[in-house]
Amino acid sequence: MYMEMKRTILSFSFVLAAMLAHAQLTLEGYQHSAQTNYPLVRQYGLIEKAREYNLENAGKGYLPQFTLSGKATYQSDVTKLPVDVPGIDIKSMPKDQYQVMLEVSQNIWDGGDIRSKKQLTRATSEIDRGKQEVDMYALNDRVNQLYFGILLLDEQLKQNQLLQEDLGRTHQQVSNYIANGIANQSDLDAVSVEILNTKQKRIELESSRQA
Repeated sequence: MYMEMKRTILSFSFVLAAMLAHAQLTLEGYQHSAQTNYPLVRQYGLIEKAREYNLENAGKGYLPQFTLSGKATYQSDVTKLPVDVPGIDIKSMPKDQYQVMLEVSQNIWDGGDIRSKKQLTRATSEIDRGKQEVDMYALNDRVNQLYFGILLLDEQLKQNQLLQEDLGRTHQQVSNYIANGIANQSDLDAVSVEILNTKQKRIELESSRQA
């Protein structure tokens, strides 16, 4: 009895080790595929681009600011020279007048406003990135659950098939025993019930496998 139990434990250990080894070879591939096709993954790049843009935009507060403005006026009465110079045609000033101005200003001290904006930008970016990492961790955890769940179902289906084959042989043996008068019909009925239960269990496992 002890030796049989020991062999069973060793057998289960080898099966589990084989499952884990197989999982290790392919699980990372499934995780990578899930992450690649996960819509939120694209936001990683958007978060970084938004961070760079906001930092660059905030830093422009130290650069000179140029303002170009202009205006046009119409003078109904313009100034004329009160004298005439012989031989020289002195024209009066035009009534339409235009003025263009270029103003240059530069922020010397802003009371720490630009620095605060940069700090806020960095903090917001880190928070968004942290949320993304939490989402990715949850995604990997979900992939792990599905993957190992499928492995377990596949192993249960294999064991179910072996059990059906064993019950089929038992059913044949009991039928032979009945023919030789060393078993009863109730014994055969009990085996038949187990066969039906095993087949029903397989249907449930296959349904879970396809879900």
